[in-house]
Amino acid sequence: MFSLPQQGGSDLLASKNADAARAITAEFGLDYWSGKLVERSLASATSADGKSDLLLARCDVLRMVAGRKLDELERLFSLGEAGEAYSAYLESGPSSSRATKAQSNLGTLAFVYGQTLSQLINSGGISSGDLVKASEQAEGIFKAALSGMNSVISWWENLSDDDPEKASTEYTDYLPSVYNRALVYRYWSELYEADSLDRGQKAEKAIDLLSEFALGAPFLPQQRAYSALADCFAVIGEYEDAADYYMYVTEQVTDLIDQEGNNLGLSYIAQLQDASQESMLGMAKMYQRSNDTVSFWNTYNNFESWVASNEVTVSRMGSTLRLSAATQMVAEGRSAEAIDLASAVATANERNVLRLQANSVMGRAISLAPADADISLDILYSSAEGAYFQKRFADAVDGFRLLVPRLDALSGEIGPKAYYYLGLSWSKQNEALLAMVAHQVGYQSYPDHEEYALKNASKWQKAAEKLSIGNPNDEILREFSGEATVAVQVLGGGGDNLEWNQAQQLLKLAKASARAADGTESGSTESRKAAAAYQRAIESLAEIPSDNDYYERALVAIGIAEYDASEFDATASARSTAILSNYVNNYITDKANTPQDPLQRKVRKDKEPEAVFYLGLAQRRDNNSIGVLSSFENFLERYPSQPSLAFATMTYRIEAFILLNDIDSAIAEYESMHEIGASSDRISIGSYYIYRYYNELSSAANTLEQQSPILMQEVKYLHDFNSNSRAPRWQNLIGEADLLSRTGNHVGASKMYELVLNEHASASDFTDAFRFKAEIGYVDAMLEQGQIGRAVGIIDSLLESRPKNLQVKTAAVKVKAGFLLYDPSKTRLRDQIRVIPGELSPEALVTASEIAESIVKIAEFQANDFVAVDPENSGNKYYYPAWWEAQATQAFVLYQRHRTNPADMGKHITFVRALSLQAPNLGKNVAGPGVAASLKWILDQK
Repeated sequence: MFSLPQQGGSDLLASKNADAARAITAEFGLDYWSGKLVERSLASATSADGKSDLLLARCDVLRMVAGRKLDELERLFSLGEAGEAYSAYLESGPSSSRATKAQSNLGTLAFVYGQTLSQLINSGGISSGDLVKASEQAEGIFKAALSGMNSVISWWENLSDDDPEKASTEYTDYLPSVYNRALVYRYWSELYEADSLDRGQKAEKAIDLLSEFALGAPFLPQQRAYSALADCFAVIGEYEDAADYYMYVTEQVTDLIDQEGNNLGLSYIAQLQDASQESMLGMAKMYQRSNDTVSFWNTYNNFESWVASNEVTVSRMGSTLRLSAATQMVAEGRSAEAIDLASAVATANERNVLRLQANSVMGRAISLAPADADISLDILYSSAEGAYFQKRFADAVDGFRLLVPRLDALSGEIGPKAYYYLGLSWSKQNEALLAMVAHQVGYQSYPDHEEYALKNASKWQKAAEKLSIGNPNDEILREFSGEATVAVQVLGGGGDNLEWNQAQQLLKLAKASARAADGTESGSTESRKAAAAYQRAIESLAEIPSDNDYYERALVAIGIAEYDASEFDATASARSTAILSNYVNNYITDKANTPQDPLQRKVRKDKEPEAVFYLGLAQRRDNNSIGVLSSFENFLERYPSQPSLAFATMTYRIEAFILLNDIDSAIAEYESMHEIGASSDRISIGSYYIYRYYNELSSAANTLEQQSPILMQEVKYLHDFNSNSRAPRWQNLIGEADLLSRTGNHVGASKMYELVLNEHASASDFTDAFRFKAEIGYVDAMLEQGQIGRAVGIIDSLLESRPKNLQVKTAAVKVKAGFLLYDPSKTRLRDQIRVIPGELSPEALVTASEIAESIVKIAEFQANDFVAVDPENSGNKYYYPAWWEAQATQAFVLYQRHRTNPADMGKHITFVRALSLQAPNLGKNVAGPGVAASLKWILDQK
C-alpha cells in the first residue's frame, strides 16, 4: 500500500523517515507499515543521530497505537510497552532536544496509563494477576516519567526569557509536564490500599503540585486543576473537601460564562462547560464508589437540570456521567429507564467508543427487561448499528430488517440512517442489488433529510451505475442509474440568485449548526457541518448584486460570517481579515461608493465600525497583534457613537501589546482607559490582562531578587481588577491577600484575609476548604508580624479540625514554641535572626514537640519518593528542602525546651552538631540561606 523510501546514511533522510512513520500511524492508522518503515530505516541508518531519531519515532508510534485501543485492558498493556520503550530510549543517552521531547511524551503517557489503570480498578475490569503486573509496571513508568518531567521543567525554567525555544516549548513541553507530574502522583496513589500511608502521601503530593499549578494558571487550566484536586481528595476519602472543589469548579465556570461583556468565543465556552461536566462526573463517581446513592442521584439530577436550563452541549464527560447513571439504574432494576438513557448516550456519540459502552449498558438492561417490553425504535436501531460497527454484518442486516417495517413518516431521523446502514451491511456481504434497493428506498422515503438523503442517493447512484455497467442490456438497471443520478444532482443544486432574506435564513441555519457543534472535537461531523453551513450562507451573500440595497450589508456580513466560521475552519479567519480589510481600506475610500441617501448613510455609519471591530477580532484570532493594534487605534475618536465597542478595543490593544512583549505601551493604553472614563467592567478586563502578564513573569523568575519587583506589579493590577469589578469575588480577594503576603505586606494581607472572613464567610460558595485557606493565610500573615496572640485561637481550632494538615502543623509549632525570622539584608548572624516567642507554656511545648517530630517523620517519608534532577540524589533526604526545614523546626523546639526544662539542656546543640557532621553547610545549597542561618544561630545558643 505504501512504497518505502530508499534509505540512505544521512541524518536528514532518517529524520524524514521518522516523521513519515509517525504520520503513517497518526493520519492513516497503518501501524504495520510504519513499523516496517522504522525497521528498514534503522537497518540502513549510519549515524547515531539518525538512529536516535528513528528509535524515538518507534516510541511515538507505540504510544499512538496504544491510545487507539478501545479495550481498556489492551490499551493499558500497550501503553506499558510504549512506556518501557521510552524509558529504554532515555537510558541510551539521546541528545538534549530529543531527550526533552521523549521526557515530555513519556509524562503524557504516564498520565494516560494511570488514568486507564484507575478506570480498570474502579470498574473491576482487571484481574488480581493483571493488577499485580500492571502495578509493577506502573511503578517503573511513573518513576521514569517523574524524573523526565522534572528534567523538562528544570531545563525550561533555566532558559533565558529571550530564548526563542522557551516560548515555543512552553505549551508543548513545559506546562504539560508541570500538570502531568501532579496527575501521575494522583494515579500512583490509587495503587495503594485505602487509608494507607503510601496512598495518603502520594495524594498529598499531587494536591500540593496541583495547588501550585492552579495558583498561576489561566482560568481554564486552573479549573481543570481544581477538578483534579477534588479527585485527589476523593482518593484519600476526604469527600467533603472533594465535593467543595467539584462544586467550586462548576460555580466558577458558570459565573464566568454569565459575566456580562465577557466576549467568550463559542469554542471557549464549550471548553468551559466541558470542565464543569468533568467536575460533575468526578463528584458522581465519588459518590457511586462510596455507595452514597442519595448524593449520587442528587449530583446527576443537578447535572441534567444544569444542562437543560443552560442549553449545554453534553460533552464526552457528560455522556460518561449519563452512562454511570444508566449503570446505576441497571443495578437498581430500573431497566426501562436505563435503556432510554443509554440509548440517548449512544445516539449522541456516533462512531465513538462511548457508543460501544452505551450499547453494552443497553444489552445488560434489555436482559433484565420483561419479554413483552415495548422497546423503542431508537434501541432497535442502536443495536443494529452497533452490530455493523462491530463488523457483525449478518446480525446488522437482521437487526435493520426487524426495524424498517416499523418505520413511518415520523421516523425522520432513524429512517434514513437505518436504510443507509442496511445498504452498507448488504454491501459488506456482497449483495450489491439488495444494497442498491436499500439506499434507493432510503432516499425516496426521506428525500429531505439534511445528511442522509444525499448519502443514500450517492450510494444508490454508485451501486446502480456499477450494476448497470456490469449488465449493459438491463433496461431496469439503466433506469435506476438515471433516476439515481438525477437525485444526486437535485440534492447538489439550489437557487443561484438568493435575496438578502434568504441569505439571512442560511446564516441562522449556520448559527444553529454552530451551536450544535459546540463542544465537539475539531474535524467532527458537527464541526464540518457548521463550516459547510457558513460557506453556504457566504456563497448566498456573495450572490447579492452590487446594485442591491443590501449589497454593503452583505459585504460586511460575509466578513463577519467568515470570522464566525473560523471556529470550525482554521482558514476562515484569514479570509475574514482579507474581506473586511478590503471593505475598510478600499470599498469605503472609493468615492464611487459614497452613500447617496439617508438610508445608505445610516448603513455606512452602522457597518463601518462593526467591520473594523470584526477585522480586529479576526486579526486577533490569527495572532496578528500588530494588525489588532492598527485596526483598533483611536477607535473612539473615529467612531464616537460606539463607546462600548471602543472600550472593548482598548482591552484588546492591551492584550496585543502584551503579546508583543511591550508592557510599557500596554500600561499606557490602560492609563488611557482611565483618562477617557472607560467603563469599570472594561478597566477590570484591562487590568486583568496586565496582572496575568506579571503573574506569568513572576512564575518564570528564577530568583527572589528577580521576582520581588514583578510581584509588586502583579499585586497592583490584581488590586485594580478587584477594585473595578462590579462585585469583587472573594476568591480574587484571597488571591490579592496571598500576593500581599508574598510581597511582604503582611499588614495588608492580614486585613484582606480578615475582610474576607468577616464579610464573605456567609456566602453560599464559601466552603470549608476556602475558609481554611483564608484562616491559615491570616495566621501566617499575623505570624510574620510577630503577633502570635491573635493567631492562637484560630490555630487551636484548626488543630482540632485538621490535625493532619501539614500547613496547620507548621503554623501550630510556631504559635506554640515561637519561631525565627530571617533577614537576609543583614550581614552578621546575630542581626539576621529575630526570635518570635510563642505561647511557651509547658503544655504548649509538649504539643509543639509532638507536632515537630511528626513533621520530621513526614519529611523523611516524602524524601524517600523525592525525585531529584540528578537521579543519584533521588530519595536522599539531604537533598530534599522540606526535610531541612523540618530539621530547623525541630532544632528550635529543642532550643525552647532547653530554656525551660533542665532535662533538655543542650539537646539542641547536640542535634545541630549531628546534622553538621553529615552536611557541614547545613542545607544551605538545598533549602536556602535562611534555614542554614537559623541552624547556625541555634547552635550558638548555650
